[in-house]
Amino acid sequence: MPLTHIEYGSLASSDTMNNNFEYLDDRITTVANNLASESSSIYSTLASMNSQYTQQDEALAADINDLETDLTELTNSFNSMDLTPNYSNAVTVVNQGGGSGSYNIDWNGWLAFDLYCLANSARYQFYIDSVMVGATASDEGDRAAGIVMVKSGSVATWNGCQSIVIKKIPFVGG
Repeated sequence: MPLTHIEYGSLASSDTMNNNFEYLDDRITTVANNLASESSSIYSTLASMNSQYTQQDEALAADINDLETDLTELTNSFNSMDLTPNYSNAVTVVNQGGGSGSYNIDWNGWLAFDLYCLANSARYQFYIDSVMVGATASDEGDRAAGIVMVKSGSVATWNGCQSIVIKKIPFVGG
């Protein structure tokens, strides 16, 4: 039942006044209940979101911790390898005079090479897997020497020279 309008200066019956107060009380109760219900819904949604964010935050923290552990293990593994050439354990694997040739590399480590040229206008190259890593100039008595990191299965080739020496040099870390 809606509010009953009471004219200014008129006398209202107690029944009309009570009905108006009951109507207002019912409306206030309905609005209060709606606010309480909506507040509960909002608080429930916030609690659910907070729980989800907390779970995601914990999962992210665990992922970061795992990543830090993996990086530490990788760093330790890398540091233990020590890729520095172990010159004291170098072994000559090719020592020949003149000509072209090839050598199948059967180790992971370093390869040292030394090409020597006796003739003028001669230019000799040294390759690992078809990539030139050294060459002589065209001067008599010129030489090309170097050291390169290699892997097992690679092939060293050269296109001619008066002499060539190839050494296998392992890593310090094995």
